[in-house]
Amino acid sequence: MYSPSDTTLSDAGSTKSRFSDISDSRMRLPIRAKYRHSQIEPYLDHIRVPVNDRPSIGVEHLSPRKQLEILKLLTKCHLCNVPFENLTLHYSWHRVIEVDPQVLYSKIIETPGRGGYCMENNTLFNTLLVTLGFEAYMAGSRVYQANLGKYDGFSHCVNIVTIAEEQYLVDVGFGANGPNQPIKLDPNSRQAHKYMGDMEVRVRFDAIPQATNRRGKYWIYEYRHDIESEWDPLYCFTDFEFLPEDIRILNLAPSVLPTSIFRKNVICTRFTTVNDFKVANGRLEVLTRWDADDEEINGVLILSGRVLKLRTEGKIIFEMEFKNEYERVRALSKYFGIKLSEVERHAIRGCPTEILQRD
Repeated sequence: MYSPSDTTLSDAGSTKSRFSDISDSRMRLPIRAKYRHSQIEPYLDHIRVPVNDRPSIGVEHLSPRKQLEILKLLTKCHLCNVPFENLTLHYSWHRVIEVDPQVLYSKIIETPGRGGYCMENNTLFNTLLVTLGFEAYMAGSRVYQANLGKYDGFSHCVNIVTIAEEQYLVDVGFGANGPNQPIKLDPNSRQAHKYMGDMEVRVRFDAIPQATNRRGKYWIYEYRHDIESEWDPLYCFTDFEFLPEDIRILNLAPSVLPTSIFRKNVICTRFTTVNDFKVANGRLEVLTRWDADDEEINGVLILSGRVLKLRTEGKIIFEMEFKNEYERVRALSKYFGIKLSEVERHAIRGCPTEILQRD
């Protein structure tokens, strides 16, 4: 129904929609958060990017080959130095996960050892990429529930980076078995990529089994243990953009739902190279050089609940079980560089995820 309040009278006497007052420029250009120039160098220091290989703002002016080379380096450095972890949900009094880029910068880049889970790490990395000049956006993802044989609702996110009209999956927030390098997205290809050891991964474009709309397709990220094994899906994701507003909504599922694995288990993982750890006399020894590491990813260190294990080239070469909270907190400090304060350590007391002393 027409209402006089729906129009305004201009000075010239003509009418116009009240919505036309919105600036055209605001409607044309998306507003994306970026880091200040002064924040880039500390970020690159934190993820140990070799000084001579560090990109400057304006990578869009480089050749496609150079852009991809930089993207691969940044991805590897991020995976090896920013852990996939959910400690805030267990070792804090507030239990609040915030995905604002500046909050993430303070939590992760300015705090030694800390990381975050999917929405945190991928938002942080997306902001770095956009600041440097990469054409990058985030997409929503459904994680495959192997025990149920179906995909869950949207509870994960990934980055899609475009270089010279070619798109790449980049994900620094899935943890063990997540992509360890950018993967080219080609709807006509099911190319397998070497992962670690005999393991392989691939991305294919297809409908998911439980969807009634068979014309709607997702990118499906899969892995297999070796060339003789069947492919197993890990997650699927859209090829359209999820806005920062969408990511904030996605963030609620893993951080708030009581059925979330992140609420029920303490998790901390990071990818490793040959320069990080070695096993000697049944002990895991730290080798990490806190300068640049030019070796390729060959393993992943996984802390899950009361168990710590190191997987190298697809095989578990070390595993230990914590007897109490003290041992887990010590492992977080020794192997991940995460030093929890006394207040943080006490916040888990009485919670289901606390490790009670075993005889």
